[in-house]
Amino acid sequence: MTVATITADLVRNLKPPPSGQTILRDDKLKGFALRITANGAISFLVHVTKKGVERRHTLGSYPTLSVALARDAAKRFRQRHLLGQDPIGHLDRQKLAPRVIELWDRYRQEHLPTKSERAAADERSMWRDYVLPVLGERLIGDLVPDDIDALHRKITISGKHVRANRVHESLRKALSLAVCWGWMERNIAQGVKRNGEQPRQRYASEEELRAIWKALDELDNQSAADVIAMLLLTGARRSEVLRARWNHFDLEAGTWTKPPAATKQKRLHRVPLSPAALTILKRRRMEVREDIAWVFPGLDPAHPLTDIKRAWKLVRDQAGLEDFRLHDLRHTFASRVVSDTGSLYVTSQLLGHTQTQTTARYAHLLDDAMRKATESASRRLKGQ
Repeated sequence: MTVATITADLVRNLKPPPSGQTILRDDKLKGFALRITANGAISFLVHVTKKGVERRHTLGSYPTLSVALARDAAKRFRQRHLLGQDPIGHLDRQKLAPRVIELWDRYRQEHLPTKSERAAADERSMWRDYVLPVLGERLIGDLVPDDIDALHRKITISGKHVRANRVHESLRKALSLAVCWGWMERNIAQGVKRNGEQPRQRYASEEELRAIWKALDELDNQSAADVIAMLLLTGARRSEVLRARWNHFDLEAGTWTKPPAATKQKRLHRVPLSPAALTILKRRRMEVREDIAWVFPGLDPAHPLTDIKRAWKLVRDQAGLEDFRLHDLRHTFASRVVSDTGSLYVTSQLLGHTQTQTTARYAHLLDDAMRKATESASRRLKGQ
């Protein structure tokens, strides 16, 4: 192997070998070398020895990298090696280190199946639209808290305050799993300041309820009208009603037992049904063929009805409820239960909540029930 002082003049006058490559080692800086191939391509190298084994790293190509810069880079590289930092091993680990897009692939395959179809679809859209375009090619080990904070700020600045929080939640969960998988030491998404959120508190008034029922009576699509009525009468989620099967109901006992696969919380949820809800179900039982499993079959009876957006828009428009969402029917049901029973516990059981803070948003509706209780107690205490 040729040894000489590598200079700019030497590099400019180098002649390529007839075939293969020639490596020229520097006689001033140990481990510094250059390589020239038969087609004239020149690159700078640095060699280090670990446990008797010599390893080579390419610093860069000439003329993109000058001789002076290459020599300086080789000097720093060898200093790191002498300090025991194993720079080549670090580079090798980086090559094998997972990127954010690989984290998404594993998260998608292993974690999303544990969520509802709707929630999983929502997370797929968040990663597609926000996370992967910005962080997809980044190595997980190179991420810092400011990367997560910057993404959150970017979405927030676009005017999507709640969406920014949801993207952060999904990314934080994925990075938490990355810690469990040994891909990173700590979850750098912890501690990011989230946007404040005010839970939506929109309930239908007595007058609005009458308008909704009137619109349902006049709706041509009876199946869609029944779905909307069941949403209001049970407080169930849209997916639970649309995917309800006849074997989930005991019409004699008046109960609805939702299997874990059909609920957001992935738990068995058994609730009693009101006479009005039972009336709808018994009528549909007479109208739907016995061999059809779905309470609300779609155009293809082998599959359930999947979309009632058009029907709901007709109902909402006729009832004059511009700011009223389909999910607000669930809030309306909950508000009536709280007001009538004075119990957040009963409400949480009917709605299938697993966390008390979720039901706590209805706490202010306890005022009437507590006022009635105090009035009753006062009368008794006064001997009346």
